[in-house]
Amino acid sequence: MYALKVPTATTTTSSVVMVGLLLMLVAAPPVLESITVWVVSAAVVLATLLGGPSRMLITELNTPLTSLGSLTFEVWYLGRCKTTGDLTACETFIPSATARWRRRMLRIVDVTKYFGRVRALESVTVRVDRGELVGLIGPNGSGKTTLINVITGYYEPNGGTVYLGDRKLTGMKPHEIAALGVARTFQVPRVFRSMTVMQNLMAALAYNREARKGAEERAEWLLGALGLSEKRDELASNLSGGQQRLLEIARALIVNPKVLLLDEPTAGLNPAVIETLRELLQRVKESGTAVLMVEHNMRVVSSFCDRVVAMNEGVIVAEGRPEEVLLNEAVIEAYLGR
Repeated sequence: MYALKVPTATTTTSSVVMVGLLLMLVAAPPVLESITVWVVSAAVVLATLLGGPSRMLITELNTPLTSLGSLTFEVWYLGRCKTTGDLTACETFIPSATARWRRRMLRIVDVTKYFGRVRALESVTVRVDRGELVGLIGPNGSGKTTLINVITGYYEPNGGTVYLGDRKLTGMKPHEIAALGVARTFQVPRVFRSMTVMQNLMAALAYNREARKGAEERAEWLLGALGLSEKRDELASNLSGGQQRLLEIARALIVNPKVLLLDEPTAGLNPAVIETLRELLQRVKESGTAVLMVEHNMRVVSSFCDRVVAMNEGVIVAEGRPEEVLLNEAVIEAYLGR
């Protein structure tokens, strides 16, 4: 959905025109979708002519209708793009906004989580775009794993919403979220110990039918990339802790996830394997997958991540490029204290 704003400086005539068009948009049935697109497009032209080129601004995508004053208001535009997934009309209307909409894969908006009276998360807002790897750092107990549990439906937040693209995930069950293309790993690897390595990978396809095509070939490739080919018929219980972690990462990737959530993926791995994992995640990013990674190894954070979000006591204290966040005073204080 696209939010259009006419600033307070817009003329009264322009505002009246836009209010009328807003009412037409709200009332338009699906059969009038194409007409609605033309009406809104005409509104942009009219507003520009009546109010000047600077009067019409494109604002944040998926912004709700928050005000309807005589001079300032916002319009939910092309809501049917949300349900049909057809962005053709949107592209002809606002190309740059459409590009931003398409890049945004995972959005966590004002998420709050309490356990009794203990605050675990407070108004946390994070986004991860397609083809981006975002690091999530912070001392133990800062809320990182809790946030992943909220994203994947293991915890119900007390407030806020999680979106996959424009699809609301909040309120869904973990297996339903997994079926939509959200894959995760855990701090302590959770593999099926009585199953072989290959069976572990195939089991991940239970809730994702779309990923079953070509799964065996992907499984062989992933096992080779992570150095587990010789273990394909070995019981998972016979693997070392590091190998079980790699198996869990492979199991998350076998489904071709849209979003990959990694919880301390390099713990227990030697430098050579960490470098192998970095190269693999680079290919995962290039495929368009959005990656959110909880990590304590700052060298890994610096070399793996495009952006970093730092948390402490359930709130975000810094966000930006790795070199900026790791030198942030609030981040240093969170880890080292004063």
